[in-house]
Amino acid sequence: MLIILPTATTLLDSSTLQVLGGIAGALLGALAGAFGTYVIGEKARKKQKDDDEIKEQRLKIRANERALKNAEAEIEAHLVLILKNIEHYNDIKKGIVDLSGKFRTTLSMPQPYFHQVGIGVDLMNVSFATKWQSYESEVVLQNSNLNEFNEYYVALRSSAHESLLHGQQLNSQVLAMDDLVIKDGAGQCIIAAESFKERCFTLVAEIALGAQHWESIDFTKVTLEEVKIYINKIHSYEPTQEQLTSYIDEELRPIYTPEKAFKSASQKMSK
Repeated sequence: MLIILPTATTLLDSSTLQVLGGIAGALLGALAGAFGTYVIGEKARKKQKDDDEIKEQRLKIRANERALKNAEAEIEAHLVLILKNIEHYNDIKKGIVDLSGKFRTTLSMPQPYFHQVGIGVDLMNVSFATKWQSYESEVVLQNSNLNEFNEYYVALRSSAHESLLHGQQLNSQVLAMDDLVIKDGAGQCIIAAESFKERCFTLVAEIALGAQHWESIDFTKVTLEEVKIYINKIHSYEPTQEQLTSYIDEELRPIYTPEKAFKSASQKMSK
């Protein structure tokens, strides 16, 4: 029988292979461990990044909610003031000449509309933000017309009062012309106030319908993707004209009458 004994070279090659194999195994193990650590680290970093983004979006959502509450409070206050101002205009519309041809006047004048600047910055819904910008312009226009009318009326009242105090007679022709101007001006202001009231109705209705549309969200459990979907809905939501009209006719018009609105306002102030 022929027996071939391993040579030194063969033994050396075998030892080398074992060493190399051990080194390769160690390297592969180290690489696998490093890769695993990297994957875990990346997952942790991504989760932290998502958590930070969720917190940031949560702050925006909360700011949007506060802005809507502030907007609603302002508009509701304006609705009450609009009704009161219309009553003033209706009184002024009677003119400055009574049935006997004598000068008449009133001390109660329409009041300007307060506006809180900066609410629109935090509004997220595109439809409402657009309407809010238009509303802000309307407030400026209403106050401009109101102040101009008040200045004219007060100046006329003061002038006539001064003349009467000194025993002077008012010029009947001038008085008649001013009477027509006052009546026409008050009528135009009533139309403008009614238009402003309708704009306010639309905004209050859109806020209320939006509030019904959204569900509360648990930010401790929600994913970033779910938050993005939720925010996209906030951005794009817009009630139909039918929904707005229905809400206005059923929920707002019955409440915002002079008697009910003033009573409601006084109750809120007493709380």
